[in-house]
Amino acid sequence: MAAVGSYRKTYPSNPVVVIVPIQITITPDDLQRCENTFCRPVRLTPAQNGQLKRKGEITVTMAQVSKLADSLFEDNDERIEFILEYSKEVQPLSLSLFVINPATWNVMKRKPDFPDRMLPMATIPRFYMRSSLRDATNTYGIKRSKSAGVTIEYGGGQFFFDGIGGDFYGILEESVAEPLQRSRSLLIPGDLSRGEMIPTYKKKRIRVAIGAGRPSVTVCPRPRRELDYRFSENPKLIHRYGIEIRSDDQTASLKVGFERASRLRGEVIVLLGKEDTTELPSHPELEYYVWLNSLARAIRIG
Repeated sequence: MAAVGSYRKTYPSNPVVVIVPIQITITPDDLQRCENTFCRPVRLTPAQNGQLKRKGEITVTMAQVSKLADSLFEDNDERIEFILEYSKEVQPLSLSLFVINPATWNVMKRKPDFPDRMLPMATIPRFYMRSSLRDATNTYGIKRSKSAGVTIEYGGGQFFFDGIGGDFYGILEESVAEPLQRSRSLLIPGDLSRGEMIPTYKKKRIRVAIGAGRPSVTVCPRPRRELDYRFSENPKLIHRYGIEIRSDDQTASLKVGFERASRLRGEVIVLLGKEDTTELPSHPELEYYVWLNSLARAIRIG
């Protein structure tokens, strides 16, 4: 769904990469693996060296990881080459695209729940609602589709994020929405008796383009009260493993399936990070956070 309408929100003229205060715990093996990968030493403070000797692990701030990431590459071309190559190692990634303007807020008014919170216009993977899935642990009956993740490409001063996901189709009556959300449209008599209005997402190939050098980027962003995350990646997971890309200068576009790419108007928020999976390590690898900070820096400086 290509957002329409006009909206202006002023951002600083010189957007920056924001590092939210967060710490990660790493072991000597994590340090050695990172140094072997980048052929550079990871510099520790005296206190961290002492902690490493006493406890066999150390606490590293995200600001330190960001400085390490900045020191690894001779130029941005080298940084981007690493980002694209290493992105294959951290799949599956997830993406949520929010577009905030008067037109999309008018659509949100049709929601029976949380009309003051914005739904994503596109996601990878797809999330969808089905009444048969409702139970005590899934009160809304929302299911996540399986996904190979998000492919990242770069060209012409833009980053491209591509994958099979969900395209927001509107707030529809459930009897209309459920057949649309099936891979094959199929009406089963008597199966769709409920007439409530539900957010509807169709399975499509999603391709989001972000112009580098203009957006503001936050590493490990905190959840936003104005966003509805029910059809999106868990915001706690994004806070731990993701980045937030913000832009309002029409440098972002969305291509759905075989349609032409549409320029997005208003405040655009892209959340990108690790997909919710039981395979996440208890202590995330240091290289992942180096990659995440490098991606944030490359998007920011272009």
